[in-house]
Amino acid sequence: MKQSSSFARFAKTTSRATGRPMAFMLACGVVLAWVISGPLFGFSDTWQLVINTGTTIVTFLMVFLIQNTQNRDAKAIHLKLDELLRALEPRSDWTSEVLVGRPSRELAAIAERRGAELVVVGRRRHGSMDRMLGNETPLQIMGLTSVPVLAVEAEFEKPHTIVAAIDFSPSSVRAAKVALQLLKCTGSGTLYLVLVEPPADLTSNEFKLAQETRFPGDVVVWFRRFIDSLGAHPGILTEPVVLNGNTVTAVAEFAERVGADMIAAGSHSHGRFERFLLGSVSTALVRNASCPVLVVPPCS
Repeated sequence: MKQSSSFARFAKTTSRATGRPMAFMLACGVVLAWVISGPLFGFSDTWQLVINTGTTIVTFLMVFLIQNTQNRDAKAIHLKLDELLRALEPRSDWTSEVLVGRPSRELAAIAERRGAELVVVGRRRHGSMDRMLGNETPLQIMGLTSVPVLAVEAEFEKPHTIVAAIDFSPSSVRAAKVALQLLKCTGSGTLYLVLVEPPADLTSNEFKLAQETRFPGDVVVWFRRFIDSLGAHPGILTEPVVLNGNTVTAVAEFAERVGADMIAAGSHSHGRFERFLLGSVSTALVRNASCPVLVVPPCS
């Protein structure tokens, strides 16, 4: 047992050291020194044998260290998963599974495969480089699945106040309906249906995106029809709200003003040019909103 413990400590220390940038720079330095020394040894067979033998030995030994580290990490994951399940007080019909691979792809795949109704994923603040490279797991999952995705940053309890950003598109209508289902699970609460009218001068007169002509009375009719389609639910109040300005800013500020527990929004399949010009509302909300954000794609 003591010998095994010593080896585990050695493997842990070695894996931590070799995973640092300095170790990579050192390895690059060794290769560079070997290349520079080539002319001194006339690029002989012995000169080539040195690097081949050295890298082979290092690779052979690292295999066992990496395997030990992976075994230890897998055991730690199972222990954390057991602790999490005990804290959640799971029912007897709950199942747990440890997946290996790219988180976004694995979660999206298993959600589709098992017919999940909701994917809950943690979120954190990312830097500009991560955003440029698309390294945000919640956004990656949203692009890979037709299952609603709830991005949370801290502890999350059953919501009592939800702000649903709606433009009467299929995805926003579905988002409002999913939000209503969550409030029904809570038993009571308020669902704000927020429509944001963009400023009239959002684009120049020379170029405007194709937009449907409508009148103020249309919005009232649409709201009335949509609220009627949702039906009456005891203990749940549905309030229509019309705001003006930038959609993301208006929705986020309104959610803070009413103390919302969650923001619900639909995702749209914009073309590349529209995404570049106007951006993605759901993406901006996930990145900037101070409360959990539920993103619902159109039905596949």
